[in-house]
Amino acid sequence: MMGLALWTGKTKRATQSFVNPEDAQRQGVAPATSENKDVERVQRAHRNDVENLLPFLGLGIFYCASRPDPVVALWHFRAFALGRFIHSIAYLNERGIERAFGFMLGAVVCVSMAVQNVMYYAVSY
Repeated sequence: MMGLALWTGKTKRATQSFVNPEDAQRQGVAPATSENKDVERVQRAHRNDVENLLPFLGLGIFYCASRPDPVVALWHFRAFALGRFIHSIAYLNERGIERAFGFMLGAVVCVSMAVQNVMYYAVSY
């Protein structure tokens, strides 16, 4: 997610497309009347990361509180991170199948943690 934030800035500088007047002024160019398509793609990828990381964070907190096997938990977190890396890279390179695979990998991890959370907390209470 942080990499995509930096990539947005790099793409804006490379295309000289700054919609905010203060950003354009700092770069010595006129403000763009609309976003560049490449900048928009990076911003959509970044927004998608945020939309997927927040539920993962919530699930992950409850998952860790359920005292899972550390090795299993580590593989959940690794698989989710790998899925997001694949998704982001594929999104930026307009690779639909790879993007779908990255999304599904992250989604499967979230479903797995959600099911384990429900099982743990349903039995605990």
